[in-house]
Amino acid sequence: MLEIRGQLAKALQENARLAAEATAASKLLAAISRAAPKESEASGLIGRVQELAEATAAAGADAYAARTEIAQLRNMLIGVTQTPAPRQSSRGKAPTGAEASAGADTELARLAAALLKLDPNGVRTAAVIADAGAYLLDGERTGRFAWDELSKTEKSVLAPTVSRLMQSTFSFKDGRDALFALEGIDFDVNFSRVRGRWMFPPDQVGRLAVVLDADDHVGKYSIGVVRVSSEMLSASANRDGKRALSAQGREAIRWLHEAIPFDASALLRLAPMERVEILEDQGAGKRLSALFRRIQDTAIPRSDIAAVCRQSDYLRRVRDVRRILAAEGIAVLSTSTRDGSAGLTALGEPPARPGSFISIRLVPAKESDDVHPIIEAGGTSWRRAASGDPVTPLPREFYGGMPQTP
Repeated sequence: MLEIRGQLAKALQENARLAAEATAASKLLAAISRAAPKESEASGLIGRVQELAEATAAAGADAYAARTEIAQLRNMLIGVTQTPAPRQSSRGKAPTGAEASAGADTELARLAAALLKLDPNGVRTAAVIADAGAYLLDGERTGRFAWDELSKTEKSVLAPTVSRLMQSTFSFKDGRDALFALEGIDFDVNFSRVRGRWMFPPDQVGRLAVVLDADDHVGKYSIGVVRVSSEMLSASANRDGKRALSAQGREAIRWLHEAIPFDASALLRLAPMERVEILEDQGAGKRLSALFRRIQDTAIPRSDIAAVCRQSDYLRRVRDVRRILAAEGIAVLSTSTRDGSAGLTALGEPPARPGSFISIRLVPAKESDDVHPIIEAGGTSWRRAASGDPVTPLPREFYGGMPQTP
């Protein structure tokens, strides 16, 4: 027991050191990004910034691994110091592959039901995945908007970031035999950008896993639950001893939600040259105006606004460009405000996650347009413009105050 206590104390110290290194590196990167180096120094400094960015991400990954080790050591210590009372537990012998296929895995069914109760339509998990990607992209400092732009080290941190945000969003407890627990059921979370590419270490065999896959180019994700058994894994393993699900294992997944939309970058829906036309301008306001002109009737997540503006006060830029675009007949409505959401609903836009912006070109509505959704502003009814409608400047309500719905 003394040896386990020593291991736990050592792991705690290592975790604190790694967290401090990550924080210090992040502060240094922020300080460097605010500096204005001479051209002669720029080349070497850019290389050093990249090294520090990868070191920061690596330190964060190591800290996450250290926290996992601490949890395991703490569970070992509890097991040594406490003698559990005899009880019937779902943590008994894990069902075999045949039993699970026959529907005998009641623990899996209970976990699936508990997760569906927490997120019946998949919207909360969609927010987790979008936030994890936005956190690592750090668009306001880097200008990045696509997961492909992440470094190799940052991509390796995406899965643990999703796991951490899943725990905080759904209040998962620390597991006894796995990372997490929900209603007394232990499980792990495995994330992959490609369906079927989840890799399971030897110590995960026999446990339940919540598997997620997401593609930011498509903007959709899926989530399911599976029992990781030897019968469900491929025969070959990588150099770390991890194995993927076999075809039988993939068939055994109980899917909770499939192909659910999440807030991926709207810029990815454009052709490469269209993105260049938006991003090449030197002014943040001009880039943002071009974004709202090019992408209309589509929810643009806040992470895209940050990446296009590349500055911390990017929301102020939205307020600035509203006046410019109103002169062109384009309204920029926010999904985060009551009036903005009501206006979007009145114009027939489907519900969108708070924090997004939607630009719509409007024209005055006529009596014959009563079949079109309308909103009222400046004493005039407005409807969505058709391609052949002339440009009509919008009144002040569209940039100095939000319009009212009828």
